[in-house]
Amino acid sequence: MARSIPSILLFTATLLVAGAIIAAGGVFTVERLADAVAAAPVKSKLRPSYVAALPPTEATDLDIARFVPVEPVAAAAEAPTEPPRLTHEVAVDSLWVRAAPNKRSARLLALSRGAQLAITRSEGNWLLVSGPNGGRGWVYSRYLRPLAR
Repeated sequence: MARSIPSILLFTATLLVAGAIIAAGGVFTVERLADAVAAAPVKSKLRPSYVAALPPTEATDLDIARFVPVEPVAAAAEAPTEPPRLTHEVAVDSLWVRAAPNKRSARLLALSRGAQLAITRSEGNWLLVSGPNGGRGWVYSRYLRPLAR
């Protein structure tokens, strides 16, 4: 019962306000509301769009291969890619590989101790590395050591 008291008071206040508006001579009909909405200034960058009615066509009319010459493209001979020469290994128990050379960039994967990597380039203390499977990412240089050969 105590929970419904605020709802009852709000409903009563709404009825009293509506009664006062009606007593003052205000008449609200759907037509008057529609007129008010139509007369309100619209502040929008939207422009009206128009839909063009297209005549019905047959599928054969849409066959562009009849009008556009098609020439096969010669397959480019791909040179066999040599796998990266692995020169370093992970010197800590777990090392995050990141998407960019900073500590706040997304973590791509974690490498475990002994994982072998090839260094592609460096930016400050960060190294762009690639693994034997071709995956690439950034690691902090302090956590790598040269491979013992």
